[in-house]
Amino acid sequence: MSGLWRQYYEDLLAFIQDEPGVVIRADLISIDKTVRQEFYKKFDKVRSSFLAQRVSEWLDEAQFLATKYAKIEGHLTERLRLQGVMMPEALKRFLSDPMRQVVRDLF
Repeated sequence: MSGLWRQYYEDLLAFIQDEPGVVIRADLISIDKTVRQEFYKKFDKVRSSFLAQRVSEWLDEAQFLATKYAKIEGHLTERLRLQGVMMPEALKRFLSDPMRQVVRDLF
């Protein structure tokens, strides 16, 4: 394993090892509410950086598409006096934030 995500992963592992409020076993996952926010902050950092490393070119293209779509939708909505554009919710989320939607779909 290499890359920035590996550093974040090591940080997450150290957090889990040092924090008695986090128990992760094959038969049990328990994250105490007092440390839950910090745990998921670290977990999300690992996940996002891993995806950014593995599919960064694709995500860059997706972000470009999302930005262009937002401009076109705004222009057409204004020009045609539309209240909005209907589309499947997953597509709307993807065009709003490609990384977040990819993470949602994958995990």
